[in-house]
Amino acid sequence: MIGAIAEAYYGPLDPDLLYKVKRLLPDDLGRIVDQFRRRHVSHAFSIV
Repeated sequence: MIGAIAEAYYGPLDPDLLYKVKRLLPDDLGRIVDQFRRRHVSHAFSIV
């Protein structure tokens, strides 16, 4: 929740940082994060 607020205020995170963080997540949680970003963040993009 706090990350979403910070992103709304400061803008999107560096794609390289997002990629590194997503690699640490289990696959199912990564899919949930992608779905959330597509639905709720206008500048969402898929991170491999």
